[in-house]
Amino acid sequence: MASLCRVKSGRFDIADAYSPDYIKSCENPESLLISCEDVLKDYADKKITLDGFYSKLAKNGAEIYIKKLKYLNCGYGYVEADFIEGGKVLMYDSDNILFALGEIKNYDGGLACKAQIFV
Repeated sequence: MASLCRVKSGRFDIADAYSPDYIKSCENPESLLISCEDVLKDYADKKITLDGFYSKLAKNGAEIYIKKLKYLNCGYGYVEADFIEGGKVLMYDSDNILFALGEIKNYDGGLACKAQIFV
């Protein structure tokens, strides 16, 4: 193989892409950007918002146990049974800013969400 051109990845298609020349000529190139939430929304089925303490833990690589979410009232009415191992969640801080795509895993203390991709 001498070359490879990816023309599609998920819902993103090269037909919807902009050339560098077009972006340079655009008066408002920021209007062409896609938000991280739009990019990641197809990869997660839940959203959790963590308070300052727990978002700091998550941002530093700690897992956040699902059983803690109901006490924090940040799981948007989810119960522990709503989370399954391997599931993905969008993780927001207390300012409602998306900071990571997290994955649900089973740890010694039970199911927990751990940030996998930071945005």
